[in-house]
Amino acid sequence: MKIIFTCAVLWIAATLYAQPIFLGRVIDQSNLKAIAHAKVTWLQTGQITTTNATGDFSFDLHSLPDITFIIDAPSFETKTISIQIEQWNERLTIPLEKSHLLDVDEVQVNTKIKEVNNRHLFPVSYVKIADLSGGTSVNLMESLSKIPGVYSSNTGPGISKPVIRGMQGMRVVTYLNGLRLEGQQWGSDHGLGMAEWGIGSVEVVKGPASLLYGSDAMGGVLYLLDEPYASNGKEVMQFQQVGYSNTWGSSTRFLYKKSGAKFRSLVGLGFTTHADYQLPNKNFAYNTRYQEIFVKGSLSWNTKASVQFVRFSSNQMQIGIPGETTDSLIQFNHFQVKNRVRSFIAPMQLMNNHSASFEKKWFHESNEVAVIFGQTLNQLSEYEDTLSVKAMCMNLWNSSYQLKWTKKWKERVVLMSGCQGMTQFNRNNPVAEERLMPNAISQDQGIYSVLKFNLNEKWSWTSGIRYDVRYIHSFDSIQGNGPFEHWYQSPNGAIGLHYIPSKSADFNIHLTSGYRTPHLTELLANGFHHGALRYEIGNSQLKPERATQLDVAWNWHSKHVDVLINPFYSRLQQFIYLNPIDSLIGNMPVFIYQQTNQLGMYGLDATIHYHPHQLHHLHLESSFSYLTYTNKGSSSVSLIPQPRLINAIHYHFDFGNKWKLTHVELTHTSCFKQTHVAIFEQKSPFYQLLNASIHVAYSGKNPLEIAFSVKNILNVNYIDHLSRLKNIGLLNQGRNFVLSVKWTLS
Repeated sequence: MKIIFTCAVLWIAATLYAQPIFLGRVIDQSNLKAIAHAKVTWLQTGQITTTNATGDFSFDLHSLPDITFIIDAPSFETKTISIQIEQWNERLTIPLEKSHLLDVDEVQVNTKIKEVNNRHLFPVSYVKIADLSGGTSVNLMESLSKIPGVYSSNTGPGISKPVIRGMQGMRVVTYLNGLRLEGQQWGSDHGLGMAEWGIGSVEVVKGPASLLYGSDAMGGVLYLLDEPYASNGKEVMQFQQVGYSNTWGSSTRFLYKKSGAKFRSLVGLGFTTHADYQLPNKNFAYNTRYQEIFVKGSLSWNTKASVQFVRFSSNQMQIGIPGETTDSLIQFNHFQVKNRVRSFIAPMQLMNNHSASFEKKWFHESNEVAVIFGQTLNQLSEYEDTLSVKAMCMNLWNSSYQLKWTKKWKERVVLMSGCQGMTQFNRNNPVAEERLMPNAISQDQGIYSVLKFNLNEKWSWTSGIRYDVRYIHSFDSIQGNGPFEHWYQSPNGAIGLHYIPSKSADFNIHLTSGYRTPHLTELLANGFHHGALRYEIGNSQLKPERATQLDVAWNWHSKHVDVLINPFYSRLQQFIYLNPIDSLIGNMPVFIYQQTNQLGMYGLDATIHYHPHQLHHLHLESSFSYLTYTNKGSSSVSLIPQPRLINAIHYHFDFGNKWKLTHVELTHTSCFKQTHVAIFEQKSPFYQLLNASIHVAYSGKNPLEIAFSVKNILNVNYIDHLSRLKNIGLLNQGRNFVLSVKWTLS
């Protein structure tokens, strides 16, 4: 009896405390055969596994009210499935449908709403970084500028800023894994400061998005996500070496990933160096050299009813500042030289970006609570005459938090509420010779609530409201401007409607608002901004900007064609801009911050993807982006992107052996002339570029990927309208051969 009693107690204890296991099987919907090597992502925890030869997979379950899986397999449609724990039985069978097209409207893995693109509150584009560049881009923004409506504003290859539907700088907010990044983005010569390596995907919110992302997100949002962790039970090391002919550039990268049942980790590091880039006329662009060192890492672990993430990253960039001169009369040939150089000289910019964050999610019944605490530090130094003396040196500390609660009612109603806040300290280093703006503190607090309701299988709507408060206080005076203190506050809202009239079409309409308070530089600047080649004067009487956007998207798709048409209109009030005046200080032109009462911007993003049935491996893609504004000929708006048409031909090869020619791509880009310019702004003529790439892969035990691309094949002389070097007549890069080799040890 003692033995029986002991066994019974042990059996009951094991039953109560054993970790339940979820079992699933992925099959082909057309023939019911198992799909091997399908990737299954558990959305709530970020865990990944792959199906075995019989299509089976499993996860150790936690105390979650429901679970959401994303299933992705080559040649099949990506599928998202959510199940309630109480409805779960021994095994779930998941059928996948054959895919005839490369997905244009992919599944979102977003920490904010986490659902399919066409059900978002905002117009969103989701892309995988590898699909954009194949590892051959010079910088991250070169990859992202292939997205319709997204452009890159450059000051040489080392300084590149995102432009979304004509908005840039302080009007575009960048997030990395839920952490807001601040990096002195008010300056035209201050780039994104982030390496592409280790970034897995990006979501681009086009237009005002203050409801979820706070003040300043009135132009758009870049939401970057790290590469996923390795599959459960796997350990992966990746090495990549990239060479660039045009700049004699080199990029060496390493990535390590390991995942167990409870713990997952990722570490990445790399070094990039470029000499001055070569112009189409065989000369070199003087002082466009740069180099970057970066390291990043993350650790994730899960407990019974929660999951935690700790992340950090550090980037150091040394960037030459091209185009600067003290001469009152600019000589264009001064910025072109016969020999390329890699060593750094003044003027030069040194930028350090550091970030660390902690994220935790709790799950209980139909509730999810998530919190993120983060700290970033941007250290910016500019050297004007010599590398031994700092002309300007600023440290920007940003402490932030986010708290979000999500409640679901039977998958028909979802309520998401939360609050966000951040505190910024801007400090000038006393060793610097000059100050553009004073020491100051800025504090933000915001609270929001979003309600989503699925009326039926065809109709759903989402709406939300938010309220923000910002406090700005400067501690000292600068150039005659005394200490400044002010409170700003504003409500914001958004509403989105989604309609599916048939299996081959869907329709979305979004009405969103945005809000941006004047930045410290716009209020109090009074000094030389050497990187931008101007003297800036602020205006303490500036009022907050507001934006309202109406965005309509219609998507029609069949087995072989996918079409997306996305017109939009934005109404901007109290738009802040730099107005040039007929004056010079220290041989630099003077610009004053001013406002215009009202401004209208409208345009169109459109894509078409055609896959002929007779040629299964052929894909034809086209995208078109157009933007203009109402009060043309004024100085309130400058650097509006050129209308752009991109046509691409992809051909995928599959020889059925370990060595495969995965695809060949030919891309033709047409940038049409831009005549709608501000006062004193130069017009830009039409130009076209031709690029090509070829990708080879070895699919053995340790996969090898080789990518070779040629950019600007015809060595065209051109200056992009958004180039900050067009005023000195400095051409963009000439022909560039890029070779990338990536080796994966698993």
